[in-house]
Amino acid sequence: MNSIEEIFLRHPNWTTKQIQEETVRLGRRYSKRQIRRKLSPLRGKQSSSRNKQDREEQISKDFSSDKGVVTTKSWKITTVEDALERADIDIEEWEVERYLVNSWEVTMGGEPPETYTNWQVKLWLKRRIPNILEVRKDILVEEMGKHSPIYTYPYIETQLDRFMYEIDLFDVHYGKKAWEGETGENYDCKIAEARSLHAIAYHLNQLNGAVPELILFPIGNDFLHIDTPEGTTTRGTEQDSDDRLNMLFKNGIYLLVEMIEMCATIAPVEVLVVPGNHDWLSTINMATALEGWFHNNERVTIDDSPKERKYKHYGSNLIGFVHGSRDDPPPDKLPLIMAEEMSDIWHLVKYKEWHTGHVHKKKEVKYLSADSFGGVTFEVIPSMTGTDKWHYQHGFVGTLKRSVAQTWDYKNGKTSVNYCVVDLEN
Repeated sequence: MNSIEEIFLRHPNWTTKQIQEETVRLGRRYSKRQIRRKLSPLRGKQSSSRNKQDREEQISKDFSSDKGVVTTKSWKITTVEDALERADIDIEEWEVERYLVNSWEVTMGGEPPETYTNWQVKLWLKRRIPNILEVRKDILVEEMGKHSPIYTYPYIETQLDRFMYEIDLFDVHYGKKAWEGETGENYDCKIAEARSLHAIAYHLNQLNGAVPELILFPIGNDFLHIDTPEGTTTRGTEQDSDDRLNMLFKNGIYLLVEMIEMCATIAPVEVLVVPGNHDWLSTINMATALEGWFHNNERVTIDDSPKERKYKHYGSNLIGFVHGSRDDPPPDKLPLIMAEEMSDIWHLVKYKEWHTGHVHKKKEVKYLSADSFGGVTFEVIPSMTGTDKWHYQHGFVGTLKRSVAQTWDYKNGKTSVNYCVVDLEN
């Protein structure tokens, strides 16, 4: 068994991020905070003796209760991000107030003499003021975690080919009610559940025994059809709903749990939470419930950060997620937004895409084929949801009901796409 402690003892100079990546490769997954907690006693006992390369890398830290100063001197640490990572600073707890980066040339003796650039990065940090809602959420998840199930999985052998498998079930609209006599097709909670489970099973079966390094599973994107006890969307638009909100919320969580558990039998799962315009508040609450449910599952990570635009960086790939409703930026603005928000890794990635939902209308089917803007591909993910009365009245009918899974090679970008077309009653 490769525990965090064993990995650290084999690689005492590794950063928290490197140790986290190794745990993922070995089929286990820990947050950076969990790793820091486990390694704190070991790092405190580390010997001060270092080899020549480590002596050339100087890191000093001086912290009080709410302030901190970090100084690094090294030929390798050249940026603020490098310094934060190498000094093992928890960026969830500390933020950079100001910084200084400078460099100078150093000449070493020898024949011939060797000259290299030494860098100093100095950071002035302040402790983040916790958001009261985040604090309460953390407390709630911690308490829920005391009662969450314990999962065990067989060891995953290291795979020669590194790839990520993205499974997209967008705009499920669990709780939508449609009657065939009125709209040409039936749709309700039972049909939504059957389609969702069938799609997950189908996409996992398409792996044909190959084991991805990670399964990326975005959720939200109007997973629920309503968001209020009155049967309306978040903004108050009335909907044809199949049940009361409290029942939809409970059964919707059970459905998400089942789908995530199916994926976790194959590989580690990262769940990205992307709120939609139908279920903005419910999505946030469901994410907290899922985080508590999988608190003791080392294969499942829930990304429920408050930002509505989410990103996944995997090797040479960068994928952005946003719901795509009227409150979100238009497609031609998204590439620049990605470049700005992900500027620290923009130059490191070759393949960039935006994946959005929301659009499951016939008049916008043209967006189902990818459009490219400035080297960034924009793609609207199709939906499996049924046609309700409003869409039928406005002529938005005949769309193909399907989900999609995409394979991302670590170095070579997207290598395959497979669709699951669902029958109207399955």
